[in-house]
Amino acid sequence: MKADYPSLDPATFQLFGGRYIVHGGKIVTFEGEPPGQYVVIAFDSMKKVQAWRASAAFKEMYDLYKIGKLRVFAVEGVEGTTH
Repeated sequence: MKADYPSLDPATFQLFGGRYIVHGGKIVTFEGEPPGQYVVIAFDSMKKVQAWRASAAFKEMYDLYKIGKLRVFAVEGVEGTTH
């Protein structure tokens, strides 16, 4: 049984410097199958996102094993470049 990714309480990730970049909204697909739901939360470092994921507040939000198929990952990025 697949359930949608639950809304995440910003107060839990803001404590670790996290902020929503994308939270819902229209998806325009150019190739391939679009995701059903897409959320992007930015953090200042990989260490901070890992601390948030390990926090009691995060673990209280939901049980990953009850949600179904998700693709959840962290990606290091570059901020402020003009490529």
